[in-house]
Amino acid sequence: KHLIYSKKPYPGLVRLLEHTDILVASDAIASIFLLLETGSNTSAIADPHPHYESILSCDGIKKIFDLFQKNISKYSRDRTALCIGYLFRARMITDSKMRQEVINHLKSLLCDSNNWVKENSKTALKQLSQNEENRSEILNDEELKRIEKDLKKPCNGTEEQKNQIFQKQENCLLLLSSTLIDLNDNELRKPIISSGIVENILFIFKKGDFSSITRTYSQAFLSLVCPSSNEIKHLIYSKKPYPGLVRLLEHTDILVASDAIASIFLLLE
Repeated sequence: KHLIYSKKPYPGLVRLLEHTDILVASDAIASIFLLLETGSNTSAIADPHPHYESILSCDGIKKIFDLFQKNISKYSRDRTALCIGYLFRARMITDSKMRQEVINHLKSLLCDSNNWVKENSKTALKQLSQNEENRSEILNDEELKRIEKDLKKPCNGTEEQKNQIFQKQENCLLLLSSTLIDLNDNELRKPIISSGIVENILFIFKKGDFSSITRTYSQAFLSLVCPSSNEIKHLIYSKKPYPGLVRLLEHTDILVASDAIASIFLLLE
């Protein structure tokens, strides 16, 4: 892919995004994404994407977003959103309409049935979250209220209803961990802690059936604790986290138990 990138493929591929044949446009956006993915994987996540200027110079960002808005197929819409998410790594999406629409679509892909799409949407959100303005859009006040509300719902009802509640909670926590993992932003953590989200996670740890507490839950909590300042850890400690965390030490999933003991240690530290 580096060899292909050295041949300056973006002008030609970007031009194909306007092709009248949907399949040709779809192949072009898929090729662009795969090249962007390589650029991301071979550079530091805290740095802007190395291909950004190449895409910008051929009006690629506008044309990618134009294709996103055309919504000619789920395939192309998903991949245009992923491309923008990767391109704006550690860089603010200055167009507010683009920022809102693309981030909302990437959030929706966290519950996609296609695991490849789901995993890449997590990565795209993580890359966008390296910029403060993008983070504010990803975890805005409205989003935090929705997460708090979904986590508070008791897992009752029919098996189908229980599964729907579980999936909603998992998606909320995937969004949290995708944004927070390895991110040193204490100011972002404060409204999350004050929103009631931490109490709801801890209640699930204390009372929830182990079969419904997956690693998504324990990892989301750990991402709140680390990396963070002593002030943030004191705020989390004020929510009385130890009963729930200690209970998770008996979880049959070793990764969940490991996240729990790591969280305990960081709070003790």
